[in-house]
Amino acid sequence: MSNVININFQDTIISQWEEAVDKKSAEKTLAFKYFNGNTEDLNNYLFPRDSIAAGKNTFCFSNCQQLELL
Repeated sequence: MSNVININFQDTIISQWEEAVDKKSAEKTLAFKYFNGNTEDLNNYLFPRDSIAAGKNTFCFSNCQQLELL
């Protein structure tokens, strides 16, 4: 028996955004599903800027994109 643990680091929000054909409807759907309809928060999550990331008190080992760590 192996003690190897496979961890999937793929972010579901980013993968759904990348796979979407209609970006506008995907933006509305993802904002509704994960950010209570706030498209500005979704855009900040998908396309982070240094000014937004610097204002948050978070700790991250590398370039993390998981909601639980923000």
